[in-house]
Amino acid sequence: MARAVWESMGFVSDFSSLATSRSSHIVRERRPSVRLRIAVVDDEPNFLNAFVHLLGSEFEVVAIARDGKSALQSITEAKPDVVVLDLQLPDTNAIELTRNLTQNSHHVAVVICSVIKDQDVMDAALEAGAAAYVWKDRMASDLIAAVRSAADHQRFISNS
Repeated sequence: MARAVWESMGFVSDFSSLATSRSSHIVRERRPSVRLRIAVVDDEPNFLNAFVHLLGSEFEVVAIARDGKSALQSITEAKPDVVVLDLQLPDTNAIELTRNLTQNSHHVAVVICSVIKDQDVMDAALEAGAAAYVWKDRMASDLIAAVRSAADHQRFISNS
């Protein structure tokens, strides 16, 4: 009886046909109840603390690193959705780290944060795969929006 009711309502009783259906594709939408997982990388303790404090109210901070080497290891282990990355790390070229993270199957969006407002530097970061570029003097007003934009595969650049 229940099977007949389900079939009369158009539900499939043989689930094996779903695997071959042309219209069966999955669209992943971000559910509001699921918090984005964030990794933060900055060698300056004051900025690192500010990032964690600001982002922790909206997102789940899953990794913190103070240099490029430990960042790559932490990101690989924690599998964040977005990495907030300081442009000037002492041991790593952040542009190359961005390229590595975005092109080598890490499936992570990168938000570059920097005091540098040079257009050529911003272009290089974006060409390397960064989804957003936030000036550190605008992080209080721009960082959360930049992280959300990056997670949604949208570009974000701080304005003057």
